[in-house]
Amino acid sequence: MRKLLIKFVVIALLCQGLLVRAQVGIGTTTPSDAAMLEVSGGDATAGFRGLMPARVPSDIERDLIAPTATDNGLLVFVESTGCLNIWTGTNWENVYCIGGGSGASTLLGIQDFESTPGTPTLSFTGNGTVFTTADTNVLNPAVATFPSGNQAYGVNNGTATVDFGPVDASGSSSVDLIFNVASLSGNANNGSDQPDSVEVFISTDGGTSYSSELIIAGNNNARWDFDGTGIAGVVYNGVNSPGTFQSSPGGAGAGNDLTGNEAVSTISVTGIPNSPNLMARIVLDNNNGQEYWLIENVQLIGQ
Repeated sequence: MRKLLIKFVVIALLCQGLLVRAQVGIGTTTPSDAAMLEVSGGDATAGFRGLMPARVPSDIERDLIAPTATDNGLLVFVESTGCLNIWTGTNWENVYCIGGGSGASTLLGIQDFESTPGTPTLSFTGNGTVFTTADTNVLNPAVATFPSGNQAYGVNNGTATVDFGPVDASGSSSVDLIFNVASLSGNANNGSDQPDSVEVFISTDGGTSYSSELIIAGNNNARWDFDGTGIAGVVYNGVNSPGTFQSSPGGAGAGNDLTGNEAVSTISVTGIPNSPNLMARIVLDNNNGQEYWLIENVQLIGQ
């Protein structure tokens, strides 16, 4: 009996080794030798089924994936545009869009605040400060990586007004503004409070006039980094009536940093009218030497 048990164990281990090295079949026991993975559509007896790619609600959630150059070939289906997107290693491209429409989005400009910024480069002027990962990995919560590169832009104990553009968006039907934000602290107790805010303005006339569109305010020493999955977004109204968001409350002491959906790390204003002289303004305001607002990856995307 003992010899028989040993034989079974040896056979099982051999089979496990073969399975690790062999092709994988789902719905089939004979996957193609040319494929590492083959998914069968079924048969007439058991019924037929398809392969569902990963789905995201819109380009905003798609961009939260933040793939790297080595992730080229990554596929997602964007529900709002009806387009299957592939990551080329540097950007997302449409493979196919349902209904024959292009569903295409065009990056009109990006500002990642690197020494060699991304292209097409979104020009900016401002009175804030460039921060590096070396600056922020000693803050709370510690930030060792940024969404893009190793530099971000922000303010510590003051007000920074940052103007982006102008950009010629006359060839787009509408434009989306998307960027990442983090609220950091120099100690374990401080963070953004209700007087501290990030406010977003849009100008369609080259900066002659601006409309306030979105405000996010701190709350009880709230702290979060760029890894949060929370989104604060509004549709452009142009009447200087901003959508106002307040972060979840933070709290003094280590371990009270916001994470997940409570950490609003992505800001968006969608449906901005096309304009040959489109500009965006972001105003960062805090009032304590231990408080930091940082922004990263500011993008204007034509639809």
